[in-house]
Amino acid sequence: MISELFNSVVEDAVSTLSETINRIQNALDTNRRLEKEFEHHVLLAFKGAGKEKGFDCEAASTHGFPDIVCTHRETGLKFGVEVKTGKSWQTNGNSIF
Repeated sequence: MISELFNSVVEDAVSTLSETINRIQNALDTNRRLEKEFEHHVLLAFKGAGKEKGFDCEAASTHGFPDIVCTHRETGLKFGVEVKTGKSWQTNGNSIF
């Protein structure tokens, strides 16, 4: 099923990001303006993970939802990824859980 395949894309992207988590966390702790750079780093992780599994992942329009759109090449099915940074898992304005 395509959704299970996309779940594996997410797991691979998270694994890639986990390899550099300390460097990313230290940068965000000292400079909150790096949030856009972090979003780009997440995009690159999804592009790499998606390519191997038949997905094309691209940045969505600015100031919109979601931040990243991954489209399955064969079916055209799309999945959205919203990237959030913060010091806790608490949500801002209940926008995302």
